[in-house]
Amino acid sequence: MAKRASQQAALLKPNSTVLIAFFSVCVMLVAACGKTASSDPRSLTPMVSVEGSDTMTVLLTAWEKEFMKLHPDIPVSVTTADSGAGIQALLEQRTDVAASSRDLTPAENQSFHSKSMHLSREIVAMDSIAVIVNPALSIDEISMDELKDVFTGKISEWSAIDPKLKVPIDVCVREPGSGTSKYFTEHVLKERGSAKDSPSSPYAKSAKIFNSHEALIETVASDKNAVGYVGLSYAVSSKSKVKLLKIKLLKTSPAVAPSKEAATNNYPLSRPLYIFFDSNAKPSTKQFAEFCMSSAGQDVVRQNGFVSMSH
Repeated sequence: MAKRASQQAALLKPNSTVLIAFFSVCVMLVAACGKTASSDPRSLTPMVSVEGSDTMTVLLTAWEKEFMKLHPDIPVSVTTADSGAGIQALLEQRTDVAASSRDLTPAENQSFHSKSMHLSREIVAMDSIAVIVNPALSIDEISMDELKDVFTGKISEWSAIDPKLKVPIDVCVREPGSGTSKYFTEHVLKERGSAKDSPSSPYAKSAKIFNSHEALIETVASDKNAVGYVGLSYAVSSKSKVKLLKIKLLKTSPAVAPSKEAATNNYPLSRPLYIFFDSNAKPSTKQFAEFCMSSAGQDVVRQNGFVSMSH
């Protein structure tokens, strides 16, 4: 009897090799599940986070409000600073959507490629950059060449444009990470690539740098010799404080005032606005992007001073 009981016990005793293999598989499965859950923290919530250009602040907050009316179960969080910050946040998986007033740079493209991140890119609206001066300044128009000379410091006195104005020019610009600054630098100053030695380069050495449209507008409004540039929607909403200059492509060209109508026609300083997001983004992110391009989303574009892609 004792021998039979010992044999039965031996049959019931788990094989140590089998147990080790079993537990190893369990550990691997748990680790794999944990890695999947934590590899992209954005997937842990349906909330859509949007970060990027302050040019798009008004538009993004309006989209946030209207989208959440249609999808009350999907919260949207909007943070704006500059285009570069939003793109960097997307690269680091700290936001779902990057809103940008410029396209990706080659270096940014390479960074996403090196992380095997495939992006969807949508042009969601058209915007213009307005050149603004103090209303007391007796100048109403300026050519692209004159703009370049003013902002690089080649021209440092308004008399070079209007002989009656023997006063210095106070140049106001946006910070280097701003999409508005990058566009202006490339399309007006004809400078591309990395920044030079000075943080305000290639602008005039005396240029004052601002981290927001609002701060730049307030300075131009209080300085009768100042000139700066901001997104059209900000300039239009501040018409009581600043003057919007008409722009001439060439000195012999007609001067064109910045407006929604001119943005897709003959105004020299118009640009597309973008959103970027992962191609394999969570469903709520794709729903938000689809809303931005929908008829309802493009109505919001028009209502907030931008040019709709659906016209």
